[in-house]
Amino acid sequence: MAFEFPEEARERILDYLRGREGKGFDLRPQWILLEDGRRVQAIVPIYFGKNLLVGKSPDELAAIARTTSGSDGRCMDYVSNIATKLAELGISDPDVDELCRALNVERVP
Repeated sequence: MAFEFPEEARERILDYLRGREGKGFDLRPQWILLEDGRRVQAIVPIYFGKNLLVGKSPDELAAIARTTSGSDGRCMDYVSNIATKLAELGISDPDVDELCRALNVERVP
């Protein structure tokens, strides 16, 4: 999903996104492919914080998510909520789906 904004609103929108995403995210320009075939540059939040987990299997990530929580609740609920929101938007993310399977939570459309 991509949004187009007028150039004159760029700094205001980037400030908003920085605040929304938080200090562990960097807003980076990335080339993306739109459904109509156009390639455009987008600003994408990429997490680089201290809690970055790399090289873990879905089962290992599920074990971590089952036993951890953040300021807004349990991590496994966060994963389930992300999967539900993606399903509502008609977006399939194989990594999120695999993590839901490992957690034994449903992706609710």
